[in-house]
Amino acid sequence: ADTDVAIQLADLYLHEDRLDEAAGVLTRANDAAGGGSLEVRDRLEEIGLRRVRRQVAAAEQQFASDPSDDARAALANYRRQANQVELEVYAARSDRDVGNLRLKYELGVRLKRAGKPKEAIPVLQAARGDTGRLPLVLVELGECFQKIEQYKLALSHYEQAIDAAGDAHADVRKLALYRAGVLATGLRELDLAERRLTELAGLDSSYRDVADRLDKLSELRDSS
Repeated sequence: ADTDVAIQLADLYLHEDRLDEAAGVLTRANDAAGGGSLEVRDRLEEIGLRRVRRQVAAAEQQFASDPSDDARAALANYRRQANQVELEVYAARSDRDVGNLRLKYELGVRLKRAGKPKEAIPVLQAARGDTGRLPLVLVELGECFQKIEQYKLALSHYEQAIDAAGDAHADVRKLALYRAGVLATGLRELDLAERRLTELAGLDSSYRDVADRLDKLSELRDSS
């Protein structure tokens, strides 16, 4: 019933990666405290996260050694389960700490992964104040708007992400350039598409299929 001692014991178990013992101690402490200890709740949530992430890692190893359809399906299933657990944890933590923009970002990403882009958009918009993650937030928002077929809004967010990324977020800048170039191609904004994909190729000529995308642009121009 001594919450502080229970947390110390659970932390020792966690340090040794003994998740079941840690969960047992914390569950008993949580019951004794009437569920009112945020520290206990946080650690129980962390154990849940560790468990599902461990399952995903094991499924990834299995798929790497045996890339069968069954292994692929099992990996996809574990990833869905992990995302659902993460979604629930970040939703609870965001409710408890409403001003924490990192938690809003993490929740928004999980909502998007769960196929809920409309629900993800307002959460990610609330996370725009996190200047350190702004380029990532903008790309995630762009992908959400693209999912709901708001293509102009999506393109606008990719363009904002390119500007916000600068040189400090090179990988995010590449992704934003790629997303903008591909979407602009689909919208037949060929000048913008060529500008963005050319810029990307200048940074990394082996990025995804950027070379093929530029060839496709040339074919589109020739046929128009």
